[in-house]
Amino acid sequence: MNRSWLWALAGLIVGALLGFFAFQGGLGKASSAERPPAAEVRRPPAETPEERERRAVAIAVRGVDGELVEAVHPGGGWRLGVEMRRRPPQLDELERDAMRAFREIHRTGAPVERVVVVLRTDHLKDVYGNPLKDVVVARVALSGDTFRRINWDGFDPKNFPRVADEFWLHDELQQQLVQREQQQTSPGQAGGQAGGQQGGGGGGGSGGSTG
Repeated sequence: MNRSWLWALAGLIVGALLGFFAFQGGLGKASSAERPPAAEVRRPPAETPEERERRAVAIAVRGVDGELVEAVHPGGGWRLGVEMRRRPPQLDELERDAMRAFREIHRTGAPVERVVVVLRTDHLKDVYGNPLKDVVVARVALSGDTFRRINWDGFDPKNFPRVADEFWLHDELQQQLVQREQQQTSPGQAGGQAGGQQGGGGGGGSGGSTG
């Protein structure tokens, strides 16, 4: 009687242990099955040559406080549009700003088909004295041939009106251009007038002696 009771107790204990281990194994299997698969790490695709050129041009333009608003590569070279905002409405400074933009683009080595630099200002007012915002005051466009022909390390930005394929100025700056050209030509005119007066005086003296 005692032995049968002991055997029954031992069987109960063994059964309980087997059930416990089976239950733990089941939980382990269920948890591993529900575990999401490891995420696959994907590397970004390598940049194409055109993407590298565009990124280099955008960085170069930002370096001179400009914004690359157009960058199209139809095949032969880049067609670029650059805007420079909040510039002072002074012709000499605007020409220098445009030159810096062109020069930095040239330094990237990207092939160019056409580049347009637009300069804007917030410093002008209308006829009623109200401030005007983001007014276009200058536009300089160069074809690829002109862009490559210019030596950007020795170029004088005052020559943009002579070499640019497109050079447009707001009326305010057009007046400054006219004044600058008059100042450049006035010394020669003054010298010519002085020479004419001297020559006229000599002729009069000669005529007097003949009389």
